[in-house]
Amino acid sequence: PGQCLAALALCTGLPGDKKAKHLEPGAGHYGIFAGKSWRKNIRPLVLEFFDQNAGRKSGKSKIRAV
Repeated sequence: PGQCLAALALCTGLPGDKKAKHLEPGAGHYGIFAGKSWRKNIRPLVLEFFDQNAGRKSGKSKIRAV
């Protein structure tokens, strides 16, 4: 988790109010980006962030999980 938290400091173009952290219980290095934890818990958070910050014009569709 320390590496992920340290990476937030490298995101200098992202305002502090848009930075977030999530520690997924029981997910190891691989499990963060693959497997059930990714599909059920982490990916939806990433997609929600994209949707909230896409800057799309009204009427355009949101990114959806497949």
